[in-house]
Amino acid sequence: MRLPPSTRDSANRSEVLERAQKAEAQAAALSGNQKELEQNTKKSLAEMSTQLAEAQRDKAKSESESSALKSGVGSMKESWAREVKALRAEMKKADEGWKAERDEVKAKNQALLKLVQDQS
Repeated sequence: MRLPPSTRDSANRSEVLERAQKAEAQAAALSGNQKELEQNTKKSLAEMSTQLAEAQRDKAKSESESSALKSGVGSMKESWAREVKALRAEMKKADEGWKAERDEVKAKNQALLKLVQDQS
């Protein structure tokens, strides 16, 4: 048994209308989801950009400090090398002076010993 054409058209129209309403509701929900995702993406991108800028700033600062430290250590090393060289020269000069003094005392001792032996 077939429905009359007007009833059939009415059923088709209500079915089409119902499907259209569902499609509009889904489209609205998807649009809302899309906007939310876009906002979250923009927020995340802004945060990442800020973090990247901070990381680059920290890297530049670290490299600058490293360079300054490296330069300072090099200067200290050169300074210490000069000081050690000067100290060695000073010690050598002092040793030579002490040796001359020892030799002089030794010579005087031997002369005194000879004088004592000659008198005995």
